[in-house]
Amino acid sequence: ERIETLAKPKLSRSTLSYGPSLSWGNQQTMWQLSNAAKNTEPSERILLLAQPKRNLSTQEDLKPQWEYSCGRQSPIIQTSGAARKAVNSERIDQLAQPKNHHRNYTENRFVE
Repeated sequence: ERIETLAKPKLSRSTLSYGPSLSWGNQQTMWQLSNAAKNTEPSERILLLAQPKRNLSTQEDLKPQWEYSCGRQSPIIQTSGAARKAVNSERIDQLAQPKNHHRNYTENRFVE
């Protein structure tokens, strides 16, 4: 009985009904919009969310790109003067130190 159950094909989810008929890829709404929804004024947040995304591939980059960047599209950024003049804190110096091994640690032996 278990093998017979497993041998049956799964139901196609596209044939199940979840409400009004819905086909993917078109711009139709799932339900009819009410007149109140059609006549209301959108809030500032809705207008902000309705703005299309900027197409960054067509805009000129503000940062220079170098020809020899290993085939990547990312630009090489020049270091700012403030970053070059920055001083490490004691905590950063402490974190930059290599980790010491435990006193009972032994290196892996060479096997021939």
